[in-house]
Amino acid sequence: MIQGTVIATALFGESDENVAAPSIGNGPTRARQFRAIGEHLGSTLVPLSPAPRTDPAAAVLVEPEVPPGKRFCWKCREPVGRADNADPTGNCSCGAPFNFRPPLEPGTVVAGQYEVSGCLAYGGMGWIFLARDQYVSNRWVVLKGLQNPDDLEAHIVALAERQFLSELAHPAIVEIHNFVKHRSSDGISSGYLVMEYIGGRSLRAMLDSLEPERMTAAEAMAYVMEVLPALDYLHSLGLAYNDLKPDNIMVGDGEVRLIDLGAVAAQGSGGSLYGTLGYQAPEFTNTGPTVATDIYSIGRTLAALALRLPAVSSGAGLPGLPSPDEAPVLRQYPSFHRCLLRATDLDPARRFPSIYAMYCQFAGVLRGILAADTGTSHPQVSTVFGTPRADFGTDVLLRPTDVLADGRYRPPVLDVADVVAALPVPLIDTP
Repeated sequence: MIQGTVIATALFGESDENVAAPSIGNGPTRARQFRAIGEHLGSTLVPLSPAPRTDPAAAVLVEPEVPPGKRFCWKCREPVGRADNADPTGNCSCGAPFNFRPPLEPGTVVAGQYEVSGCLAYGGMGWIFLARDQYVSNRWVVLKGLQNPDDLEAHIVALAERQFLSELAHPAIVEIHNFVKHRSSDGISSGYLVMEYIGGRSLRAMLDSLEPERMTAAEAMAYVMEVLPALDYLHSLGLAYNDLKPDNIMVGDGEVRLIDLGAVAAQGSGGSLYGTLGYQAPEFTNTGPTVATDIYSIGRTLAALALRLPAVSSGAGLPGLPSPDEAPVLRQYPSFHRCLLRATDLDPARRFPSIYAMYCQFAGVLRGILAADTGTSHPQVSTVFGTPRADFGTDVLLRPTDVLADGRYRPPVLDVADVVAALPVPLIDTP
């Protein structure tokens, strides 16, 4: 098992100090780098459980009403509309309007094209509906609207999401089909994003089905690694995802994809910032979206999949990771623990410098975990060095061990020239 771990680290998990972090705008180069080491390396090494095939209509909520305990103001995150018999519509003390009733009824045809089947979920920015596209093969689509159509700021966020989505093209990111407007019976005109329907389950739903257990370290790393190329793609365009969490990673039939790009924003941008408590980097409100803040969210997401994290409440200090004494998985896999510590370091400068560097390290750690679990090495051809040119030290291992007069053993001595001659040659870094 030790040998497998050593081989995995030596052949693949090179220190990321030797991996240059690509600059913004280097999208094509990054894509070639990920293809070189395998964009689907996680699912290749760890067989991921396929999501069961279900009828999309079965996912519709029977009673689409936000429970009082989950009624928060989308802007200030304070509880609203929770008193007994409270009206689910109104205005928060901060001035932001709220509406916890779905604005579309089953059977409603939006923009003369999309027939609503019902509500799928309620997110931070509004309701999400399942609908049929009557113009294109009656296919299933998802409509995402606003919780408060009169809220100008919410409209701006939705418009930004539409613009980002319309420009994105990555197989691990949900695809946008259209943007339409619909006037409800009360005369209010609302905008709806029309997105592809992705069947399957979110990682949050998978975690709920495992309660009180969690995913294994290998499974958690494999799922997260599947979406890292998509996040790196966003970074190459100067964008940040900002809201990575198990709820926003969907596992379908042979694919793992990012959904809900409502919080996507330009790196370093200010203004309204959106995210989720417990996953958002502590410096986020000061720095705005950055590569480092996304990396922090990745670390917290990975931790949530494999560990039981304490609940986070508004205004409370951000809890760290449990100790190895509290979480046996961290004691069993020290390298996994170190990955989490580095990704979620409170100092952004001490985190991984890029998604690609993180991916390389995750790959080495995953191979080490599998080597420890199976007793079989899982080596990978290095992207930095060529193959070893020769063996060394084999003759030393065959020699009898010298025993000194005081009973101590004399360690074998390697020939320096043989070691140097056997070392692999660094590969040329081609553009």
